[in-house]
Amino acid sequence: LSYQMGRTLAREHALAGCNWIWYPMVDLVSPFTTSIGRPFAGDPDLLIKCSTEFIRGMQGVNIASTAKHFPGADPRETRDPHIINTTVGNSLEEWKANQGRVFQALINAGVYTVMTSASAFPAVDCEKRGGRYLPCSLSYKIVTRLLKEDMGFEGVVITDDVTMGGYTSFYGHDNLYVELLKAGNDVLLGVGIDAIDIVERGVKDGRISEERINDACRRVLDLKEKVGLFEEDIKEPNYTVEEAKAETAEVAKAIAEKGITLIRDENLIPISKEKVKKVTILTYSHAKATLSQLEVMKQEFEKRGAKVVLRNKLESFTDSQKVADESDLIVYAGFIGHHAPKGLPSFYDDVFWSLRYAFNEGREKSVGVSLGYPFIHYDFMEDAPTFVNLYSPIPATQKAFVAALYGEIPFKGIAPLDMNRRR
Repeated sequence: LSYQMGRTLAREHALAGCNWIWYPMVDLVSPFTTSIGRPFAGDPDLLIKCSTEFIRGMQGVNIASTAKHFPGADPRETRDPHIINTTVGNSLEEWKANQGRVFQALINAGVYTVMTSASAFPAVDCEKRGGRYLPCSLSYKIVTRLLKEDMGFEGVVITDDVTMGGYTSFYGHDNLYVELLKAGNDVLLGVGIDAIDIVERGVKDGRISEERINDACRRVLDLKEKVGLFEEDIKEPNYTVEEAKAETAEVAKAIAEKGITLIRDENLIPISKEKVKKVTILTYSHAKATLSQLEVMKQEFEKRGAKVVLRNKLESFTDSQKVADESDLIVYAGFIGHHAPKGLPSFYDDVFWSLRYAFNEGREKSVGVSLGYPFIHYDFMEDAPTFVNLYSPIPATQKAFVAALYGEIPFKGIAPLDMNRRR
């Protein structure tokens, strides 16, 4: 399924004229960040297995794949490099046994490109500027010596967005572009058109060597050849938009039906059409689109004969009693996604406060659902008698969830993360 996911994603991008995708993310991220939902797994071996197949599927359709963000993440880090200079605090030995092993496996498997990180890695480069460790993307020791020389990566190295707080807090963009190239990055992500003049000045005044520019150009030209961008190699997709979308939908359905994970069940499942006539779906989210996205779930219940109320969170204990009296099934649907909300993975203000009313009345007919961040159960809904991780709010997972509730398909999913690690 990882292979098929890479392949279908690549086929759709090819139809749009794209030839380079900055994925997969292979950071072994902290359970205290919403980025935990972006890699395939938290275990290095499973992460290697799924990411390698994803890359093989994508690059088999001549779309360049990117392993990011080198050298990875520290599972103990809770901060966000979009804002601040974060740190990979592992020792070099610890890194090689875990995160480094992941990147080395993907390099050996032939990933075309690697994205470097705005985090610092003092075990390899302990240089400081203004009392702070240098970000990995700005470190020659990390980008050139570790990644390119020691690990043997011959592909294209691209920075993360140059507007990341982990970069901009060290240099203004004129010096930043020069320093990123000097460190060994071959492509700078997110620059303006003035970058051409800035780099030219850097070469002319001797801050960047022509050899460094030539090496970067060689790597980019090699990448273009690999994905067939030279005139004699260009091939138009031999399939239609409809065919690509149909294949994507089929793969998404298979992943959803095998992936959604039953965390707990106190004899609620399976529900029956005869007994469940009225369903209330309550949404807990800071993302405005969540309510409308759950129209899919509403329609799936309605297809099975239920009358459904889809609304936002409970407002009081009285509201909780009223919903319990009027419902045969209550679904508490929580969504925390990547940067939704921005910052730590949590609920805030009225959404947070309203959770005290959840599962208060009608517990025996209540089910909690996470549409994204998998630790919603542990952090906010551990009192849910029944709980399911969907990992994503896409239609395929919502449809699989409703089908599994009715016992039409089994819950097959096994959590790709240690759901007890936070204890």
